[in-house]
Amino acid sequence: MRRKSFGAISLAVLLAASMTACASTGDASERVIEKIVEVEKEVIKEVSVPRDYFDVTAINGLIKDQDYNHEKVEKEQSVTVVAEVREGKSFLGWYDGDELVSAGASYTFTPTENTVLTAVYETYFSKWSGDYPADKPEGFVENVEEKTWHITTADGLAYWAAMITANENGTDPNASRYSAFNYANYARIISGIEADHTPTDEEQKSAVAQSRVDDNAWTLSLEANIDLGGYEWTPINDCQWALQGFTFNGNGNIIKNLHVKAIKSIGQQAAGFFGLICNEDFTIKDVTFTDATIVSDVSNDADKRMQNFAVVVGFINQNLHYSIYGTPETVVFDNVNVYNSTVGDNNAYKVGFLVGRSGEYATATDYVQYYFLNCDVSGNTMVGQRIFGGLIGYAAHAGDSDISVSGGDQLTVNTYNTRVTDNTIVTSYQNKTNGVYNFGSICSGDAASEFPTGGWGSIKYTENLKGVNNTLIDLHCGNAKVATTAAQLRNALEAMNEDETHHSITEIFVIGDINMEDVADVLEWEANDEQVIYLVAGAKVEGLELGENVRYINGERNEDGKLIVTDKDGAELGVWEVAEDGKSAAFVAKQTEETGSETGTEE
Repeated sequence: MRRKSFGAISLAVLLAASMTACASTGDASERVIEKIVEVEKEVIKEVSVPRDYFDVTAINGLIKDQDYNHEKVEKEQSVTVVAEVREGKSFLGWYDGDELVSAGASYTFTPTENTVLTAVYETYFSKWSGDYPADKPEGFVENVEEKTWHITTADGLAYWAAMITANENGTDPNASRYSAFNYANYARIISGIEADHTPTDEEQKSAVAQSRVDDNAWTLSLEANIDLGGYEWTPINDCQWALQGFTFNGNGNIIKNLHVKAIKSIGQQAAGFFGLICNEDFTIKDVTFTDATIVSDVSNDADKRMQNFAVVVGFINQNLHYSIYGTPETVVFDNVNVYNSTVGDNNAYKVGFLVGRSGEYATATDYVQYYFLNCDVSGNTMVGQRIFGGLIGYAAHAGDSDISVSGGDQLTVNTYNTRVTDNTIVTSYQNKTNGVYNFGSICSGDAASEFPTGGWGSIKYTENLKGVNNTLIDLHCGNAKVATTAAQLRNALEAMNEDETHHSITEIFVIGDINMEDVADVLEWEANDEQVIYLVAGAKVEGLELGENVRYINGERNEDGKLIVTDKDGAELGVWEVAEDGKSAAFVAKQTEETGSETGTEE
């Protein structure tokens, strides 16, 4: 056997000692090649030399100058992460867990441990100034060739709304320009026929044909999320076919913080993003409304009976459509969603989430066909005296027998993949002796109608309370006040009797979240023992100390079906009990177990 040379052994020992001296501990190793020379042959050996590094992962982003989001970074070395660019999204910052570590889209740091960073975004909203621009603003583009308005800003939307809205007397200078039917031309032709001559069918058809402009149906393309900021929005009103054949295409965008008062316009009060829509075939699709507030105009009590409330369209009136076209008006809601919104108040009649009212009362030619497709109406609050509906508040047609899923004589309602769920309906019956105060998921009338649950109908029903998990809170609160806005709450809190010695309103029901910060400094009120404040349906009041005399009504009922009233900690104080005649209600305090006596008095 040959012996290894002394020189080869010495070299191997020196290399091994050298590698041992250079080694360190870490999470990974560098591969180092060690060459050992033996007599008559060479042995090649790999030696692992540990090296410290850290794992860095970028969620919603990449490692700078790379097309991957994970990197192994050596100890004491820096790395840069870059956030993705997302259309319609505003970058908030890089977060390590719940901690904001950088507000910049590009962030360079030296890790000291394995790190996962997340780029966080929020939906970008174009914010309204609160004004209706007199001149065409940025964000409004009219394409005459394709018959489309392109809207990319909130001010652009407001400009369009003002431009298309009819005057107070019903006239609209833009009706003929944008409509597929020129009503002014039709009226002129009909009026040209001799006064003592009733137009024949052929003359009528001729006038209609001369007034139709079938290739002039316009589309609004909403191409940004819109924040209306709680400024008062004037409902878009029309009654001259200015929107005949019109399509509102939301392109999946959101309109939030819509705030509307029901204003009287063209003979009716109608509150919603659209107010009065008259005569038109009309489509609205692919848009979500959230955090809307629709209330009555407290300064105008003369026309309460004329109010019609909804988030999307206050009043759809068929009027002359059938008599001119010979076909029902077609109204389509496709993928229109309403979330976290409050519609109505203690003055409201005829309240819906998508449509407040459909048609004149018992009009023989009130023909309309609705399609509610892929709509989601959930997590909202509805408030009013009576007449409530999830999709349509009030169908003013001859009777419930005319409301049908298909083939109705006057009103046809088609629903597909549509939900009305987890909404809270609050009736503040206001000492009325009659009226409808139950709730139908399609409309108020469907509470007494038989609807199949198959076919088109995908809405589930229960007796008198239709839809899924909707909660009815029947306050019947007499002369108490219901507040859904800061102004209404302030007025109720400050009201005094004639000699200014006592509060004239002793029960106040707050429905929906109210921020009092803007009025707290000028509010001439402090918490007292005279007034009881009820927070209904999870309502919250910010910016004002309400004191101890606060009660909560969240919609839960006891085994007798009576609404439970609690304190802020959820302990039951009593119940809200509706009288047998259904005309009034009152708080009845819970009896003590020891004495059987009530802990409070009926109010």
